[in-house]
Amino acid sequence: QYRIHLADSPSCPCNEAIETNYHFMMECELNQMERENMISNIQMMWDDSRSAGTLSTTMEVLLGACIGFNFDQEMVYGIKDQVFQFIRSSGRLP
Repeated sequence: QYRIHLADSPSCPCNEAIETNYHFMMECELNQMERENMISNIQMMWDDSRSAGTLSTTMEVLLGACIGFNFDQEMVYGIKDQVFQFIRSSGRLP
């Protein structure tokens, strides 16, 4: 938000770190409940899809799944939807 002039400081509102994409998505304590919901929902979708192996919900999966991973369309849309729900529910965007 600081880079696009939506915030006066690069510090996260949690006062624990600079608000990077990674901090916002994966670390910020202010978003803990929303993050847990997002990861749980993605894991349930993965389990329901009967895909082989396990899914580690990393930043790469959350932001890059749609372009670089071999997910079916339903999984791609599901991950996108969960990421957008996380962002909306965080209340960090105007």
